[in-house]
Amino acid sequence: MGLLLLFVASFLVAFALQWFKRWWWLAAPLSSISFAALILLDEFVLPYRGGGASMWPIALLFGVPTAVAGSLFGLFFAWLFQPDRDSNNAL
Repeated sequence: MGLLLLFVASFLVAFALQWFKRWWWLAAPLSSISFAALILLDEFVLPYRGGGASMWPIALLFGVPTAVAGSLFGLFFAWLFQPDRDSNNAL
């Protein structure tokens, strides 16, 4: 369920950035970098909340590719459905 939410959130962020601003260069890496930053912030900066082994490498291993896939799908669908994609501003 968490990976699905991550995929949908990455899709929506990339779709919105491409659709409204045409910032494909920012939309592509933004979701994966922000996901990795949140995982590392939670692990190394925030206080320890206890409870077993640390799973942040597993979260990065599965989460970053999911975020990248979601953002690429978002970019593709925003590019596909843009009304003026034949102009020079489109991807």
